[in-house]
Amino acid sequence: MTAAPARREPAPGADLENVGVRPSFELQVEHGDARFRMTVRVNVETDAGPVAVEGYAQYGTGDGSVELTESLLFEFVNDVGIMVLIPYLRQAIADVTQRVFGSPLVMPVMQRGAIRFERPERPSQTG
Repeated sequence: MTAAPARREPAPGADLENVGVRPSFELQVEHGDARFRMTVRVNVETDAGPVAVEGYAQYGTGDGSVELTESLLFEFVNDVGIMVLIPYLRQAIADVTQRVFGSPLVMPVMQRGAIRFERPERPSQTG
């Protein structure tokens, strides 16, 4: 299964107001029987132009005894996966902007729950 990309802005209350960096996030989830991969893309608009970085993490259930339901995947993505990737994405934004623009753009530190992805809507079955 491949979930359609989900876009998410940081949750209301995320302390981004004083930083001037307003990242948006896109998620792509792919899974098989015993493993799944989450890819997160961060987009930041700057005066000098757009900046985007992408990172992924791949996880497995070992012997495949756990059923990877969409509900379970999104719970893991929101509670664990995004928090694993955020430091790397944050560093990638700083590295890219340092090299291209001459000074780093630092994304704010985000608390758990500041970014949540919803499961994509399924088209209704009519027949």
